[in-house]
Amino acid sequence: MAGLLYFHNILENRLTVPPPIGILTRLFADGNARHLIFVTTHWDRVADLGAFPQAYEREQQIRRRLRSFLTAGARMERFDMRHETAQDIVKSLI
Repeated sequence: MAGLLYFHNILENRLTVPPPIGILTRLFADGNARHLIFVTTHWDRVADLGAFPQAYEREQQIRRRLRSFLTAGARMERFDMRHETAQDIVKSLI
């Protein structure tokens, strides 16, 4: 497995389906989560909706919830529905 991407719509008020922490912990039990990327989506709509403050706060909430994975090397990326952004995220796993 080259890596794992977990997607969350940044416009949603909360994590409606929380990340499967138990499974992720088992997959990255060695403490090396550099092949795990949490991707927040719909950043292309944030400005149009005037929702940047709310989206930024949600992003910070997600970061706090996933702190142990981020400390172990996982990262968060913003996806703005552009082809180039998708390519950059996937290429970073290879």
